[in-house]
Amino acid sequence: MMMTPLVPNIKMQARNQNNFPHHPEMVLGIIEDDPQFADNLALILSQNEGVRIAFTSPSIELAIYNHHKEMAQCHALLLDINLDGMNGISGIPLIKRYLPQHCQVLMLTLHEGSEAIRDAFREGAAGYLLKADSLNVLQDYILSSLRVGAPAISRPVFNQLLEGLLYNQPADKPAQSRLPQLTDREQDLYQLLLKGWDNKRMAAHLQISGATVNFHLKNIFIKMEVRSRAELLARHLELVAKQVKP
Repeated sequence: MMMTPLVPNIKMQARNQNNFPHHPEMVLGIIEDDPQFADNLALILSQNEGVRIAFTSPSIELAIYNHHKEMAQCHALLLDINLDGMNGISGIPLIKRYLPQHCQVLMLTLHEGSEAIRDAFREGAAGYLLKADSLNVLQDYILSSLRVGAPAISRPVFNQLLEGLLYNQPADKPAQSRLPQLTDREQDLYQLLLKGWDNKRMAAHLQISGATVNFHLKNIFIKMEVRSRAELLARHLELVAKQVKP
């Protein structure tokens, strides 16, 4: 079936491969019940060097039934929330049984509500992207997340997370932003992570190498018991909430 682009000259809008560092092949899956949106997103992503779309599916059930072998190869899975059959958020634990441990589940939805955002991260999502963003913006979020470790979180969602952090910090009981289990350097990186900085920017700001950034981030994730930046933000929100309870 011929795909009808949502944007003009979609082939020309794929990002130049030089905008991102070289990376081995990245395999993506898409579970989305709007076939036109899924086809156009798959098309623009697949035109980037080293990116392969393993499958698209309109539901979780059909993805598992028809594409469980492809799911086992994925580095990222783009997942809608409102699907026929199982809901995207409630289906995350089941989906993860078929994905490799390193695979990121990135929500891709119209929902901006705080409850959906919280529930998605709680169930194990590594990112939360809004369909209101253009295909090019979505592409940048996805590729930056996989290639340089930037958070795959749309700006309105990220703003909600930050507002939640600030809103839950009363003046007489400030949140514990410096965690005793982290070293001084890890504390520095932790604060920059909460601001949404990517690895390259953190390395330049702190005048350290990218390898050193990766080393400290790995330790932070282990100590905070998280696997992604999105989970780290969710974990920080939990810590803030505990501190403000009467």
